[in-house]
Amino acid sequence: MEEVSGKPAAGVIGLGLIGSRVAACLRRAGHQVWLWNRTVRPEPNFLSSPAEIAEAARYIQIFVSDGDALHSVLRAMLPALTAEHVILNHATVSPADTLVAAEIVGENTPHFSMLPSLAAETQRLLASLFTTSVATRMFSSAFAHS
Repeated sequence: MEEVSGKPAAGVIGLGLIGSRVAACLRRAGHQVWLWNRTVRPEPNFLSSPAEIAEAARYIQIFVSDGDALHSVLRAMLPALTAEHVILNHATVSPADTLVAAEIVGENTPHFSMLPSLAAETQRLLASLFTTSVATRMFSSAFAHS
């Protein structure tokens, strides 16, 4: 788990709409970023398993779409997890799936965030805001200049 320019390495699991953008932002901020996704992507530092992510980075953010995927990723990482890992769970899953995830990592990883329902609510809120006020302003502005 190396640092580049004094910044800790980061792992991102799940390269969908949000995960891919988080990885890009971390890179721009100067972090070494290690990636994994169920579907292989031609990305720099793409590793072959979630366990390799845990071996390469102490800070790991997870962006998967369901509870089964979250549980599978955590079980795959489990042998490589230590008490020093910090896992930020941004998966769009139920609170019950989050509790199962916390049980999977157990005492091996005491730093496991449990805010996936907040992520889902935030996504819905942003979608609502975009479709109302932002879209209205964009269209109004476009027509005002034509």
